[in-house]
Amino acid sequence: MAHYAHWFLSLFQELVEELGIYLLAFDRAGYGESDPNPRRDVKSEALDIEELADQLELGQKFYVLGVSMGGYSIWGCLQYIPHRKKQKIQPYTC
Repeated sequence: MAHYAHWFLSLFQELVEELGIYLLAFDRAGYGESDPNPRRDVKSEALDIEELADQLELGQKFYVLGVSMGGYSIWGCLQYIPHRKKQKIQPYTC
């Protein structure tokens, strides 16, 4: 959910540069500039994340971090695309 990602990005900018990693924030279906999907569910959310990773050529395995409602997305990844996780995926809620 990129609607509050600005604070997240500024907070972790130094860490991102030091580790040489990508940090992606996306809008869930129907939020921000994304198209609504009235049939959106936890599985479609996970498959959207998988498709985004493929389109960006992130490789076969990647880390996922969810903040607040992002825990919903992380749970979907654990359930529906577990073969794509690089290591344990830990939901984070504030």
